[in-house]
Amino acid sequence: MARKKRRKRTKAIAAEDGSLSPLDAGLRAHQAGDLADAKAHYQKALEDNPSDAGALHLLGVMAIQSGDFQGAVERIENAIAVNAQVPAFHDHLGLALRQSGRPTEAEPHHRRALELNAEFAPAHNNLAGTLLALKRYAEAEKQVRQALKLQPGETRFTVTLPILPPGCPTGEACDIEDE
Repeated sequence: MARKKRRKRTKAIAAEDGSLSPLDAGLRAHQAGDLADAKAHYQKALEDNPSDAGALHLLGVMAIQSGDFQGAVERIENAIAVNAQVPAFHDHLGLALRQSGRPTEAEPHHRRALELNAEFAPAHNNLAGTLLALKRYAEAEKQVRQALKLQPGETRFTVTLPILPPGCPTGEACDIEDE
């Protein structure tokens, strides 16, 4: 029931303002949680312009959200091939790689996002998650603290905040066995 109302609402928004591009209409639907409508708009954007980096990226984000990490990697790599100057593209590629069990490959992409925009708090947080996967706890903690400094009170970031395991010297990688 709620899904039908949401779909009608997002379609109504797009219909009210005929000036919305398929990408913008897709983004509104995506933000409203209507993933089917969002996907249709993103695909329409790609039909209109096969090199629409925004649509490629957002289809990649949807793939991350649905657990299709390899599909996300492919779509986001295509977006980066079109426009390599968007920090979110690199950060989300890193996230997709980490989620697919490839944290070593993910790290340079988060770092590239931060080279493009050092104040991009989500990239600091996602880098922290990748560093945690690599058992580099002190570095991870530093990245989460930087994310919180940039966006104080962001609860997504505090969930990532690691507690250094006992005996783990600050600034060093720790080899901790999972319990």
